[in-house]
Parts: sequence; C-alpha cells; structure tokens
Amino acid sequence: MIISNEHGPDGGDEINIIEAGQNYGWPIITNGIDYSGALITSFTEYNGMRQPDHDWTPSIAPSGMVLYAGSSLPSLTDHLLVTSLKFKQLRALRFSNNQITVERILLADFEYRLRDIVVDNQSNILLLTDGDNAKTFKLVLK
Repeated sequence: MIISNEHGPDGGDEINIIEAGQNYGWPIITNGIDYSGALITSFTEYNGMRQPDHDWTPSIAPSGMVLYAGSSLPSLTDHLLVTSLKFKQLRALRFSNNQITVERILLADFEYRLRDIVVDNQSNILLLTDGDNAKTFKLVLK
C-alpha cells in the first residue's frame, strides 16, 4: 500500500491512498488557491478524478508522515502521524480498513516547526524540527 501526503498551495493539502489507474487530479482539481490569491482551477471535482482521502483546507503545510505500527505508544498504533510546518503541530489520523476515520492534534503550538517524523527500531517516534538549528525530539505521551 502506498499512502502519500501533498503539501498543496494555499489550502488543498491532501492525503491519498494510492491505487493503480486512479487519477488524483492535480492541477485540474484542487481545493487550494495560488499563494497570490488567484485560482489555480475552477474545479474541485471532475469526472474520472478521485477526491483526496483527507483534505486540509485551510492548509496545515504537512511535511513528514509515517504509518505507526509500533508498540511503544499503543494509543497511536494504526495512526498516520503527520507533521505540520505552518501550525507547529503533530496530527494523528486513525487509519482503519484503508480509511481515515478520526483526526486529532497531539502537539498543538509546539515551539518549533515540525519538518519530519520517523519511527526508530524500538518503535519510538522521533520528530525533526525545521531550520538552521534543527533539533530532534522523542515523542512521549502522558
């Protein structure tokens, strides 16, 4: 299975569960607009083009993403974990039966923009911040 996240224009950030033969529409359909405010397209739907499995409009500026299957943090097992540059957040999206069912914010207004996320070989979740003085943090839930 391939799951992608797209950092769209101003809005239209997406998660797509990729399937062979599907057309995901860019740039014909999008929920985003150009950063200048101009329309990229007048279509948000179009025949033969698939809607995203999850959409963020307004944009959260997603960056890194993992599907967590570890055991160190059992409350996050089977969740897509997505870092957000714009809001300095970590989002957790429940992934069940190839569908995203619930989204919650784990870190709200974190001190740093979050650039990436990885799971180490002990199933710990590590977060990488953005910028010249990037830092790495281990996620600990209370």
